[in-house]
Amino acid sequence: MNSIKIYKVGGAVLGNSDGFSQFLSLVKTENSPAVFVISAFNLTTRELKNAAILAENKDYKSAKSAIDKIFNNHLKFSELNIPESFNRIKLSLKPIKNKALRLIRGISLTGFLSKKTLDSILAIGEEIALSIISTVYFENSDIECIDSGNLIVTDNNYNQAGIIPELCAEKISKILPILKQKKRIITQGFTARSIDGHTTT
Repeated sequence: MNSIKIYKVGGAVLGNSDGFSQFLSLVKTENSPAVFVISAFNLTTRELKNAAILAENKDYKSAKSAIDKIFNNHLKFSELNIPESFNRIKLSLKPIKNKALRLIRGISLTGFLSKKTLDSILAIGEEIALSIISTVYFENSDIECIDSGNLIVTDNNYNQAGIIPELCAEKISKILPILKQKKRIITQGFTARSIDGHTTT
């Protein structure tokens, strides 16, 4: 197999119309085996952390408003830049938003924000980004969107998890046949799963 190209695409690029358009064009025109590692859209991670802190202070109303704003902004962006996929994106984001609200509700009821729960909340930004992009390519058999949690295995050191190389290698080896077909893979950076299946960052 030829060498694999790896692109890291930051949230500041994905979060503006020109950058997002250039990203879609790059994925479409890349003819070599390639992996695109994406981030949460611009400022989303910071906004998710802010929502979690508001919930920890038992201000559920403000925390919920922050979550609503995050998802509304992604929907507006999608409607503006990829209107042909908007209805599918709207459906795909609904369960992710419901999960975010459940997490926020739990924090606000207890007034406690563990590192483990914070990781679950912070990872939502990357989950939103991959959901939007996978919806764009859902009919394209040459592009596979794979959640990074299915590729990267870490320890349980939440917020600063360390990878377990041999387990990562085992999982990554399973996607090599996809790349041998000169297909492109899109996945996230920043987020992973622990050896016992919990979200880590």
